[in-house]
Amino acid sequence: MRCYFSPTLFSSDVETTDETVARTRAVIETIKGYQDPNFKVMVAPHSPYSCSRELLEASLELAKEEDIPLHIHVAETKGRVRHYPEALWQTSQ
Repeated sequence: MRCYFSPTLFSSDVETTDETVARTRAVIETIKGYQDPNFKVMVAPHSPYSCSRELLEASLELAKEEDIPLHIHVAETKGRVRHYPEALWQTSQ
């Protein structure tokens, strides 16, 4: 069996960004601790509309620190495509 674990991050009034990142880091450490090449983990902020900018930036930093992928839901429907500004779709050279 191969598996990608992706603990999902959301902004909320229940946890601060730091608490959410710490909880996610603990899950990442647990999965990496198995030392099983078939078990992988990635940082997964749910979406730009359910995460604060602070949490999105912290998620990216965590993925870089842990050298793991980042997974996020973006533009899954035509409505979401229209929701985001044109600048979001421009990539840097």
